[in-house]
Formats: sequence, structure tokens, C-alpha cells
Amino acid sequence: MVTQRFILAVFFGAIASFLWGFVSWMILDWHAPKTFKDEAAVAAVLKANAPEHGFYMLPTMDNPDAGGDAQEPYAKLTDGPYFNGVVRPGKLAGWSLGWHMGQSFLRSLLACLVLAFLASRCHLSGVPARMAFGALAGFFVTCAAPLQSAVWFELPTRDLLIALVDNVAEWTLVGGVFAFILPTPRKN
Repeated sequence: MVTQRFILAVFFGAIASFLWGFVSWMILDWHAPKTFKDEAAVAAVLKANAPEHGFYMLPTMDNPDAGGDAQEPYAKLTDGPYFNGVVRPGKLAGWSLGWHMGQSFLRSLLACLVLAFLASRCHLSGVPARMAFGALAGFFVTCAAPLQSAVWFELPTRDLLIALVDNVAEWTLVGGVFAFILPTPRKN
């Protein structure tokens, strides 16, 4: 049942999540991407070879069943260079920091809605139990996304560990917010 306290927990949890994102990305500076030696040269190659906005991978993993040498795609992969990422070859019309901040808050709000629903169904009472629930949710988020990138797309271990600490910190904080706002569940 959705109560006023549930809605408040979701809202204040989303604020905590959003603020943690600011601290994590803007103050701690541990998400800084690597830079290319010659950014202009790489940009020119991307514009010339990436015809549309999308996810690209180098080398392309051709289908081995298409009649070619089954080991060739893997040889290209292991020989390097390797790249995966999003390319937008042209201009971005109408970029707005406010729009992206709003989308980020909406992401926090939706995630907190799901987590508050789960937390309210687990019969956890007390701050430590609900914070541990949040920490476990952060660990789950890391297993579901960044760990997948480490397995298939060579996400470096350092970045995987940063994602783990970041996610566990964010959702432990949200679990703490829930602990103070969500009502203690009744035992059946």
C-alpha cells in the first residue's frame, strides 16, 4: 500500500541518490575518463567512419558462421587495438545541463521507487538492517551492469572497483534515508 511516508521515502531517497551522484562525479573526481593523445585526429577518424549515433566496437566481431575463418574475429580482438563506446558524429542540438540533471533525478526517483517497494516488503527494522539492504542493492547494481562490462568489454578493474564503491555508497545512503522514513513493517 502506498502511503505518504512511502512517497516521502522515495522522494528523499532520490534526493540523497542525486546528491551522492554530484559528490561522486564532481567532487571525488574518480570517474575521469582517459584522453587520447591527439583528440582532433581521433575525432576526424570517428566523423569519417561512424555514420550515425550509436554504440561502436573495434574490431567488429564478424559472424564466424558467415563462411570466413572462425578464428579471424578473435585474432583481431586479441591483437588490438580494442575500443567500445558511443559515438555521436555530428552536432548535438539543444543540449541543456538542466535537462540532463532532470533526467538524472528521474533515474534516482525511479530507482528509489523500486528499492523502497522492495525494502517495504522485506520486514527489515532498524537503521543497520535497512542500510545493509541498500548496500546489497548497490552490490546487485554493480553485478548487473559494470561487472557485465568487465566480463565482455574489458572494463578495467580500477573502474569496476570504483563502480562497486560508488554503487554501494549511493544505495547504502538511500537505505539510511529509508530507515528513518519508511514505517517499520508489522510481522504477520
